[in-house]
Amino acid sequence: MTAALQDCQLHPTRFPKLRIVPLDVALAVQHLAADDPANTSASGAPLTVLSMDGARVVELGGATSVRLLTLARFAGCDATALDYAPAGLAATRRLFAVHGIERGCTCVLGDMFAFQPAQPFDLVTHWGLIEHFQRPEDVMALCARLVRPGGVVAFGMPNMRALGAYLW
Repeated sequence: MTAALQDCQLHPTRFPKLRIVPLDVALAVQHLAADDPANTSASGAPLTVLSMDGARVVELGGATSVRLLTLARFAGCDATALDYAPAGLAATRRLFAVHGIERGCTCVLGDMFAFQPAQPFDLVTHWGLIEHFQRPEDVMALCARLVRPGGVVAFGMPNMRALGAYLW
C-alpha cells in the first residue's frame, strides 16, 4: 500500500468488497499467450488467455479510451464509456467504428456520480481520473456501487509524490 493511497484514505479496509487487479498485466499475459505457439511461458508454465466474452465493462471518464477498445476487441467484452464530454464520446464511437468493433461501445453522457445502470458491471475501470477529485474515496465508493459482487475494479493513477508530479 503506497503512502499516496493511505493519504487519500483508500486503504483496503475502507472498501473490503473491492478486488483491485493490475489490468495491464492481465492484457500483457493475453498477448504473450497468443504469441506463444506452445502456450507456455519461458519457465514452461502454461499461460492463460484472458477471455471476457460478454463481460460488462464500464470505464469512468472513458472518452477516447484505447484501453476500453482493447478490452472489447481482444477480450470480447461489452464496453460502456461514461463521460461528461460529448466530443470525447463521439471520438469513442469513431474509434470503435474505425477498428471494426461491430457491437460498438455504449456511450453514456453524464455525471458519473448520478449514473444508475440497469445492472452492475463485471469490471469497472478508470485511468488518470481519481487524482482529479478532492475526495478520491467518493470515486472508489462509486466503483463499489457499480461493480457486481465478485467483480473487479481496475484503475491507474500517477505517482503524485514523484519528481515529475511537482513539475506538473
